[in-house]
Order: sequence, then C-alpha cells, then structure tokens
Amino acid sequence: MKNRFMRYVLYAMCYTLFLSGCAALYTVERGGKTYNNGYVVKRNNVIIPEFTIDTKNAAPDDPEIARQRFKRRRHKILKFYEQMGYFRITAVEDGKFFVSAIAAPFRAPVEGLKINKYEHDPEYRAKVDAQDEEEENKEQEKLKAIEAKMKDFIVQDLKVEQKDK
Repeated sequence: MKNRFMRYVLYAMCYTLFLSGCAALYTVERGGKTYNNGYVVKRNNVIIPEFTIDTKNAAPDDPEIARQRFKRRRHKILKFYEQMGYFRITAVEDGKFFVSAIAAPFRAPVEGLKINKYEHDPEYRAKVDAQDEEEENKEQEKLKAIEAKMKDFIVQDLKVEQKDK
C-alpha cells in the first residue's frame, strides 16, 4: 500500500514539474521616447513593438487601445516571431540538445577531419565559405519575407480597427 502511494506521489511530482514551465508575462507600459511615450506591450520585460504600433511605428497614447491591439495581434505576431527563430519551444530544443549530446562522441572525429581539411585545403575552404554565405543570404531573405508579411498583417489589422470605430 505504501509503495503504491509513493509511486503515485512520484508520478504527480514528475507530471507537475514537466507541465509547469515558465509562462510568458505580458505587461502594457509606456514605451518611452522611441515610441512617442505611447503604450507598448512587454513580454518578460522585452518590448515587442509589433503588438501595438501603427504604420508610422508610433504606439497608441491610450492603454486600452494598446490592450485591444495586443488581444487581436498576439497569436499571429508570436507565430511570425517563432518563424524568425526568436521564440523556440523548449521541449523540442531540449530534445535536440539531448540527442546531440549522445551523438557527440561519434561526430567529433568527423568534425575534426572537416576542420583540418578546411584549414589546409584552400579549394575546400572556398567551397565551404560559399555555402555559408549562400545559407546566410537565404536566411536574410527569409527574415525579410517574414517581416514583410508581419507589416502587411499590421496594416490589415489597422484597417479592421478603423472599421470598428
């Protein structure tokens, strides 16, 4: 009986620890001179201007308008930020880290050979540098496309806001 009870207590503790992550804290505060002293939303004390700004990058003077914009835009803007790589799902990242830590001893000799070849073979170095530059350019284009979609979404949201008034 005692053993079964302890097992359930252990399961409950593991379940609680697994599901009790740190939730993001959102606050509406004045943005300062950058946002014309308007109200912006902070996520864990970091300003995310896209939640409340308009097309002129000005934040609203009324905190209620800022809250309404935040409620309308929150989920879509967070998806854009996730696509850009700013907010990651920690359970997935922890899993990737765990797998890479297990695979590290098997991967280390191969990486060592790649580094040695990069340092001593100029043709290989040029090839790797070109690949890195191409990947960086693709990443920059991807970020610009996502930012353009986010700006279009903000414009559409402001049109909806104007219709509601």
